Amino acid sequence: ANVGKWSLLAVDRLPRAQILALEIVPPTASVLRERTAGQERIRVFNLGLADHTGTLTIRYNPAVSAHSTVTDFPYKWEGEKLECPVMRGDEFLAREGVDHVDFLKIDVEGAEHLVLRGLELLLRRGAARFVQFEYGRMNILTRFLLKDFYELFAEHGYVVGKIFPDYVEIRAYTLADEDFVGANYLACRNGEPLIARLTRSR
Repeated sequence: ANVGKWSLLAVDRLPRAQILALEIVPPTASVLRERTAGQERIRVFNLGLADHTGTLTIRYNPAVSAHSTVTDFPYKWEGEKLECPVMRGDEFLAREGVDHVDFLKIDVEGAEHLVLRGLELLLRRGAARFVQFEYGRMNILTRFLLKDFYELFAEHGYVVGKIFPDYVEIRAYTLADEDFVGANYLACRNGEPLIARLTRSR
């Protein structure tokens, strides 16, 4: 969740939403907690999601907290390495009594595949309505390709589309899509009623 910009936007635009905002880096989580103080519908957790429960080594730069990453991406800064708390997503949701998620936003700088592997039960049940995730040059380092995202979601009955400013282009995967340019993608359950509205350019 970083410092809460998206969470605050969501709570403003979605008056009935309950938002679980997870931030893995402790100093950043403290800023997130301060910025969202008084927002009863935002619950902050100093925690990351992964394919295991324990800790994960994160490269962290206080000056560019949004770039905190598990990868060796060649940033111009070295930063510092922190051991940060993580939990399997399925375990986290069970602990919090959450049986479905309307919108799951994954922005974890190269750890997307770890998050998704820890949410196998949620995806298998089709209990995540929409999943937004990032794909780009970091996937060269993780070796988890766009093709792997497509296959993982297809296995659980989801379709995938590329997000543009005013619509989502739901489309089948082709090798030409594997460009590492960087974009946000959306996975949604096949047959989702909102697909028709999302795919229509406004």
